[in-house]
Amino acid sequence: NIGDVALENVTVTDSLGGFAPIGTAGSIAPGAEQSFPYQHTVTQSDMDKGYVVNSAVAAYTFGGGIPAAPIQSNPVYSKAGENGYIPGEGTPGGDDVSSLIPPVESHFDPSKLPAPGPGYTPVIGPDGKPVTTPDGKPIYTDGHGGYIVIGPDGRPILCDEHGTPILDENGNFIYPLGNGPISCEYRLDALGQSEAHFTLHACAAHTAAAQAAETASANGTADGWKQAGDIWREEIDKLYRTLYDAADDEAKAAVIQDRLTLDTYLDTYEAMRAGDDPAAVQQAVAEMLRLRCAELCAMAHTAPALLPDSLLGNYARMFGGDSYDASSREIEPLEGSDSPVTERYDTALSRTLGEVVDTVQGTGSAGWANAFVIAQRQWQLALDSVVNAHYKAADKETRKLIAGNRVMLDQVYAARKDLLTLLYENAPQVSEEALMNLYKNAALDASAK
Repeated sequence: NIGDVALENVTVTDSLGGFAPIGTAGSIAPGAEQSFPYQHTVTQSDMDKGYVVNSAVAAYTFGGGIPAAPIQSNPVYSKAGENGYIPGEGTPGGDDVSSLIPPVESHFDPSKLPAPGPGYTPVIGPDGKPVTTPDGKPIYTDGHGGYIVIGPDGRPILCDEHGTPILDENGNFIYPLGNGPISCEYRLDALGQSEAHFTLHACAAHTAAAQAAETASANGTADGWKQAGDIWREEIDKLYRTLYDAADDEAKAAVIQDRLTLDTYLDTYEAMRAGDDPAAVQQAVAEMLRLRCAELCAMAHTAPALLPDSLLGNYARMFGGDSYDASSREIEPLEGSDSPVTERYDTALSRTLGEVVDTVQGTGSAGWANAFVIAQRQWQLALDSVVNAHYKAADKETRKLIAGNRVMLDQVYAARKDLLTLLYENAPQVSEEALMNLYKNAALDASAK
């Protein structure tokens, strides 16, 4: 601890050890240190690469329980096997073989991610690795001699053995499972000047969770919403585990960091709103978790396709309308496996929404990634305007919590960017739009508070 305050409730995880801490400490005083051993058994895969890479993440609180941003160490490389080497340092014989290291085709093994349909299995090449399209999309067999790939809208489409889509007589994709969703999704259906309409779909694996969460929160109490949030946390844990198991060593660290920063952000959010109606706070947390579950499910099933809340989707119709006096998000009860959602934007957020749409629509496909980076900044400015208003109206202690939550959101952004960049390595516009939506959702939540 090189700081001047004690670290409390310290937990340390190792990227090779999963989500369970490898060590804990109740407190580490300023100037003190503590180490936690962890053993990793070298695998044949490690020896094939020639090295093992891992990093640690420390999470802690301070000042009597104030959550702090988890800290991730720099990656550490260790030689594996008799002919092991560390990238950039050369072989035991002194030869620098860094330039000979084959590029990583994907940081996530498609064969370990959920299949996009019943009976679908990844095509495995002669080298024993999953076959992908040039842009990194896994190719599946349907069990009947046909081939499947995830289309640009995140749904399975027929293709040939090379992943080239097969079109019908009208030049349209052929959807073997219909054009319905294969995963949870937060689908943008219509976008107006001051509101947006979405469908929050629960896939077959998560419909029961959605029903259970809705039942738990039906009484509208803080305890009911807390139970709903716990249900979604459990589903989120499963999805993070799926991504972790499919990830290589580098991506494992990103998955863990993203999971820990999400937890800490929600802790700072609850602390910031400690003086508000407990039921409203727990409802907000449960809804954030539900939306995150939908996003993770879509990522695990459809990477690297567009996420379904994309402004680039051709299914969103546009309409006009005046701005609202207050911003809000209303998630309606389930209709089967779907919940209609309406986001309403006040005057300031409506203005930002218009600026974002202009930014994206005024850009060609080659510039979408950069357009979404600009849009991130536009939503950041809108968020900071709302946060500053809350900050000025708050007392001294609450101001600290507001500032801490805002800083923590940027930590969530950094962790999520690392994860999305590895998952959508060949589709940067997908990563940048998802990061834009992170700030958009935060601005809406802060404005609706």
